[in-house]
Amino acid sequence: SICVHEYEDLAGFFTEVERPPGPVPAARVEDNHLVFANGTRLNFQRTLRLPEDGKVHSLPPGFGPFPLECCSAHPAVRLPRGWRNAHDVFMPIRQSEAFWLSWNRKPAAIMVGAGGVNAISGAGFVAGDLKLKPQSYCVAPRQPWLDGIKSGEGVVKQFVA
Repeated sequence: SICVHEYEDLAGFFTEVERPPGPVPAARVEDNHLVFANGTRLNFQRTLRLPEDGKVHSLPPGFGPFPLECCSAHPAVRLPRGWRNAHDVFMPIRQSEAFWLSWNRKPAAIMVGAGGVNAISGAGFVAGDLKLKPQSYCVAPRQPWLDGIKSGEGVVKQFVA
């Protein structure tokens, strides 16, 4: 599970992240998707960043997946020290861009944390803490994507850089 503070850039997060002890469930990069051991394929769809002006906006178009880069494909001396694990992945994103998450139709419970917030419930994020009330996870294949982070009743904020 990934938790990035609202005001923290992804590079800073991945550089400073503390990995939990023990093995991390296997995931690999394939055609700009994260592919998990159970067959779930997740990608980060590039989209327009909407103005944060308090107005309701229509969903912006998708422009295809962001490229995912395996850190192991780059010389270690050119990477931040915290990225040098063979399983680490990064996604280049500009401040003017946003993304939404898309996944395949493989049955799965998908939790997303960003900035310490559970993107589905809007409550604090606790990895692996699946709750029904308020629901803390998406159910694939019933829900095939996630547009952003719940920030209030009926209000979703985009995933941004």
